[in-house]
Amino acid sequence: MHTAAFLALALPLAAPQLKDKPARDPLLGRWEATSMVVDLNADAEWQGLEYEFGPAGRWAIYKDGREDSTGHKSYTADPTAKPAVIDLTEHGRTYSGVYAVGPAGDTLTISLTIPPNAGRPAGLAPAGGTMTVTLKRVSTGK
Repeated sequence: MHTAAFLALALPLAAPQLKDKPARDPLLGRWEATSMVVDLNADAEWQGLEYEFGPAGRWAIYKDGREDSTGHKSYTADPTAKPAVIDLTEHGRTYSGVYAVGPAGDTLTISLTIPPNAGRPAGLAPAGGTMTVTLKRVSTGK
C-alpha cells in the first residue's frame, strides 16, 4: 500500500514539465515605413515602402503594395544582443544593422550600414554611412 501511494506522489514529479511557449518573434509581420534617413538626409523613398519579415528567415520589400520579387532575400536577427542585431541579405549583399521593436510591439526602427558588407552601426540614431527606417506594424485585422 505504501508503494502505491509513493508512486502516485512520485510520478507527477518525474513527468516532463510543460515548457513555456517560445516567444513570438517580434519582427514577424508586415511593417509600413513612416520615415527614412539615409546618410543623415531625410529620404522620401519611405513613402509606399513596406517590409515583411516571415518565418524561416525570409523577408520581402513592397513598394506601393507590389512585392519587389527581384532575387532571394533572407534575414537573421539576434534580439538578445544589446542592441538587437539584424542582417538583411538581398542580391547577394548583406546589410548589417541594429533594430528595436517598440514596447507595444507596433513600431520598429532599423538602422543599417551602407554600403553593404561595411560593418554594423553603433546604434539606432541616424549617422553618416547608415540608413535608418522607422516603421509601424500593419494591422492584419486578426
